[in-house]
Amino acid sequence: MNPINFNEVNVNYVADGCEDLPVFKGDNQIISCWELSAEEIQEIVKNKVIWLSIWGNAQPPVCLMAETPFIESQKESCSPCEECDSVNSPVCTKECQEACPECKNYRGDNNE
Repeated sequence: MNPINFNEVNVNYVADGCEDLPVFKGDNQIISCWELSAEEIQEIVKNKVIWLSIWGNAQPPVCLMAETPFIESQKESCSPCEECDSVNSPVCTKECQEACPECKNYRGDNNE
């Protein structure tokens, strides 16, 4: 798997001996996008599993997904909040929902 650029990238992590990691860094989350090789896709289809390895001694909350976590309709349905400007972020926040009641895209603890 190789990390790839995507439209919402706003930070690029760099470390000696590692490939650059383009990410979106937002409220309490960091999102990266990974491209699979043909061989990796065949392995996933064959075994129907993906392994996740975390370096360190603690297990942070993680989320693996196949579809984009970014909500495109948010930018069209909401005006920027004058206080936090969170609507300009690609992922809706609680602040966005509070500032823009017609925005139904909020993803969070109280999401229905």
